[in-house]
Amino acid sequence: MRKFDSWRRKLASIQEWSSVERACIPIVLAALLYLQYYLWGRFALARDAALADHAFLWPQGLFAAAVITAAALLVMAGRHLVRVRPEALWFQHLGANFYSVSLVWGVYLTGTLSLPAGVVLAGAPLLGFLLLDRRVALLAFAVTFGLILALNGATAAGLLPYAPALPAPVDTQSALFWVDTHLLFATPHLLVNIGLCAVLLDQWRRREARVLELSFTDALTGVHSRRHILDLLEAEVARARRHGTPFAVAMVDLDHFKRINDRFGHPAGDRVLRAAAQALTATLRHCDAVGRFGGEEFLLLLPGTGAAEAAEVLEDCRRALAVLVLTADSGDVIPVTGSFGLACCDTRLDPVGGALLHAADAALYAAKRAGRNRVVVADRDTVAAAVDADAGQLAATSIRRATAAPPWWLSVHGWRRRAASILEWSTQEKAALFLALLLVMQAGALSGVIVDLQFADAAALRQAAVARTVLWLQLALEAATMLLLGVAIELRKRDVALPRTDHVALQFGAVAMVVMGYGTGILGISTGVALTVVPLVAFILFQRAAVLAALATALAGVAGLAYASATGALPYAPLLSLAAPAWHPGGAFQVLTHYLFFLPLLCGGLVLADQILGRWREREAQFHALSLTDALTGVHNRRSILGLLAREAARAERTGMPLAVVILDLDYFKMVNDTFGHHAGDRVLQETTRVLRATVRQCDAVGRIGGEEFLLLLPGTAMEGALVLAERCRQRLAATVFLGDHGERLAVTASFGLAVCTSDAHLDGEALVRRADDALYQAKEAGRNRVEAGVASAA
Repeated sequence: MRKFDSWRRKLASIQEWSSVERACIPIVLAALLYLQYYLWGRFALARDAALADHAFLWPQGLFAAAVITAAALLVMAGRHLVRVRPEALWFQHLGANFYSVSLVWGVYLTGTLSLPAGVVLAGAPLLGFLLLDRRVALLAFAVTFGLILALNGATAAGLLPYAPALPAPVDTQSALFWVDTHLLFATPHLLVNIGLCAVLLDQWRRREARVLELSFTDALTGVHSRRHILDLLEAEVARARRHGTPFAVAMVDLDHFKRINDRFGHPAGDRVLRAAAQALTATLRHCDAVGRFGGEEFLLLLPGTGAAEAAEVLEDCRRALAVLVLTADSGDVIPVTGSFGLACCDTRLDPVGGALLHAADAALYAAKRAGRNRVVVADRDTVAAAVDADAGQLAATSIRRATAAPPWWLSVHGWRRRAASILEWSTQEKAALFLALLLVMQAGALSGVIVDLQFADAAALRQAAVARTVLWLQLALEAATMLLLGVAIELRKRDVALPRTDHVALQFGAVAMVVMGYGTGILGISTGVALTVVPLVAFILFQRAAVLAALATALAGVAGLAYASATGALPYAPLLSLAAPAWHPGGAFQVLTHYLFFLPLLCGGLVLADQILGRWREREAQFHALSLTDALTGVHNRRSILGLLAREAARAERTGMPLAVVILDLDYFKMVNDTFGHHAGDRVLQETTRVLRATVRQCDAVGRIGGEEFLLLLPGTAMEGALVLAERCRQRLAATVFLGDHGERLAVTASFGLAVCTSDAHLDGEALVRRADDALYQAKEAGRNRVEAGVASAA
């Protein structure tokens, strides 16, 4: 049971596997599929002994299936014997091309213009884009496409027989055997492709959601991070401007928080911040938002709220902070109060986020000057002046951008940027894209029909009522697609959202694909490509339920038409049968027609999937980077630097190497903020970060763990080296010239506390931080602007 749970957890995290582990998936799939081929061959021979007369079926075909299955198992076993590196690119190429070449042999036996050929040709690269390196997937696709094209050319020229494992259908029984075989071969491929794609995309979405949540929340308090609360500010301002509703912004600063840290220590200060965040969140309404703006500063957003109502809400927040009962480790009660600055923009003003932030910041400092623990509301004239100033700057910036850059649709880069942002499109925009892709596929099918008419005999065409019906139905569906696409574009222009747009578009596409596939053979390669490309791309764009419902419609249509054709109720491939026998294709005419039908869809689907998945990977990497970096300074945030400390502590325990931790605190930074404003304070923090990063070594790490507190992680560094590096940082900070908004010189120094663990016993990162924190307070008590050291040893 424990082993089963371990495998289940392993399968639930395929995206976290190494590249070599993911490259084993196609090898395993090839083994399983050829095992099914072998069992099918044994069953077919047991049912009809006459099949043994086909040279490729027995014994060669079954022998080849057994050899390929065994080869796949040997490759899997050899991976463990050779000890392949986790990110070895050559093994990815081996797995992808083994899968491609082995499946090409399988589809040759049953027809290279058949339904299984289309499923393999389209499914392999799309799965490769999800599992493997992009270059590996493209090379494997080139190999697959080249081999299938070469085999089609050889069969068209008469050099090789077409579908050597299957007898040509001459009666209903042999036609049913033909249908059973193709559906039996194609169904596992299709289910594996769609199922694995759905699982991988679901894991991808969940992983992105986790990373997104980490990038949006503050590691200590759990409220919105600075970056995200500022994004929400701009979004709420845009909504207030669009709907003409009032909007309020408040800045909150915990009073005398520096004293709490200095007297009770950083752990007590962290508890105060968490309790304050919880109190603010519990007091605000569901429509409001709270984010940590700085060390002890919070930003509150109150959409749809006027000045009087916002002042009442903030007064409730102030009282909620004042009644908090928190105790330090010593048992002393920690007093908690907050000062509030409020800026409101009513319906008569056009709100600007930066202006409201500046006005709220000014009101906050007015509350501090008036005695703290109070709410001060910025007067309307102050807000209006700030709004006018920021609005002028915004308009000038917009004009410069508009004159500097051409519209996106006039440049190739603009089209690529627009295509790469498909994941951010609305459902209606994605439905319009799907209809456009369907229109391209229908254009390719219409080209094939035109070629059919050139080859067909005029008398035969006049007598072929079914062919004429299919032709007119195909033209009607293309006209309906253009009509639906036009309606979708018009609704998008008018900003009208209709429910279940994705269901309508996908169901219509399923019907259109089945009709197109029937014209050239419902069991042909075109149908296989359509059944694979469209659902896999749709899984990326739409919800799973809508895609599965449309896929069920398409599969039911394919199976129904296939068996109707086999029993003689309907002609098979009515468009192709005008010029040549269609049940057993292989001539140049059939090859050309099928390629005209499926190539536009195949190329369009692969390019679209490549662009979307490439953008998905870029976006995930961006979110991951955002979740690890501090929004203001760009260094590791608290979550990231503490996680890095835990890993380095584990490595130091394993190797016995020393590990040094330095915590520094900017001296009297609160005075800088109170005297020169938050903008000057932000510049000081950014410049401090620049100095620290320029001073430490490449193997070291810098992180911001609080408002003006930074942590330096120095792996492999003993006490002497850590003291030298910390002193160098202190001197460079003291020598750096910091300037205020009006050119004032700001004197900025820092106090440093460091701890070094030299024991090869168990290392506790938290204990190391506490020892460095104690040394930091020793430096403050000794006069600040100095370095103090403590030694952490294992218990």
